[in-house]
Amino acid sequence: MKHLGFIVFMLAFSGLSFFAHRWLYSFVLRTYPRMARYRKPLLVVLALLFIMPFLRGLTRHMEPLRHLVGIGMGWHLVVMATALPMGLLLLVFRLMDALRPKAKDAPKPVLPEKVEHVAATVPVVDAPASPERRAVIEGLAGTALLGVTTSAMGWGIVRGRYDFQIEEVPIRMPKLPKALDGFTIVQISDIHVGTFIDEDFLRQGLEFVAKAKPDLVAITGDIIDIDGRWARMGGAVLGSAKAKYGVVCVPGNHDHYAGIDQVTEGMQKGGIDVLTNRGKVVASAGKGGLAILGVDDLWARRLGKGRGPQLGLAKAMVPRDMATVLLAHQPPFVEETLPWGVDLQLSGHTHGGQINPGFTPANFLMRYVAGVYDYEGTKLYVNRGFGTAGPPSRLGAPPEITKIVLVAG
Repeated sequence: MKHLGFIVFMLAFSGLSFFAHRWLYSFVLRTYPRMARYRKPLLVVLALLFIMPFLRGLTRHMEPLRHLVGIGMGWHLVVMATALPMGLLLLVFRLMDALRPKAKDAPKPVLPEKVEHVAATVPVVDAPASPERRAVIEGLAGTALLGVTTSAMGWGIVRGRYDFQIEEVPIRMPKLPKALDGFTIVQISDIHVGTFIDEDFLRQGLEFVAKAKPDLVAITGDIIDIDGRWARMGGAVLGSAKAKYGVVCVPGNHDHYAGIDQVTEGMQKGGIDVLTNRGKVVASAGKGGLAILGVDDLWARRLGKGRGPQLGLAKAMVPRDMATVLLAHQPPFVEETLPWGVDLQLSGHTHGGQINPGFTPANFLMRYVAGVYDYEGTKLYVNRGFGTAGPPSRLGAPPEITKIVLVAG
């Protein structure tokens, strides 16, 4: 039952996408009457695009299919992003018709004695917009939206997801010894190794990690997408990152979907220290130092068997008064850290929205989306993510390598 939530989401998403495809089919035939002769080929093409994402399981054995699956995933979002505003436009048209006074509701005209003046005394009632004009507006709007969304999604697939950016973020930590001033943690998150994030993509991103010159590399969850068989390769490549104090990680919800034991083993074999409800001192200086804590994913609580974040266990493994950085995949966990005196929490999970068409829809759904936040004295940084989930596309949320520079005092 651990995949029940994912299954429900996919059923809901597929249902909405089906109705969006159905609208698109009718729209094309209605707007471009000449396409009626190609009714069957059009239906076949839309059906193939619709089912393409569901062939993802075959990509490990049929490499070229991976690109088609990615296009299919992007196409689903394109159709839904087009159908939604078009549905709103048609709703506006219907409301306008409903509010417009009808001829039968108009007051009866007072006819004059002379018939020749009747036309001048009859009140004029606004006529509804002609069906032809409505059809033209709908056709132009739908075609423009489809073109814009397809172009944007295509750019996100071809260019946007490769547009790595290094974000340098100074964080002041009062407990940090001056000897550790300038200590650099390079954070990467939401890698989603799998169908669309292969070894070549990983190594390309790790070049930016090297440019940030990390003292420590921290991976904040969703390392593997949905197939644990990628864990060994992912661990080997990510573990090759060069850092003075090595590479540490915590799991995310997708790591549990993929198989947490398999993911943990893959990371450990790659030389990555998996901090699931663990803490350790990274660097000491005199009586102080820097401790790194890590917790399990919030959603792992649903799995039972003792899963889920247990910050108390991690905190008990390090000196009480030491400067602490917590790795927790989901940002809202910061609201559970107050009793433990955490100085900084590094998180991911949100992808910065991943697809932001001029605004960030995630802002309406999440409290913490990207960047620095302050929660009652605890600093929180939310990374936009390294890879992609769902369609292999990024728009308005470029992949991020975060260079956290700790400032003493």
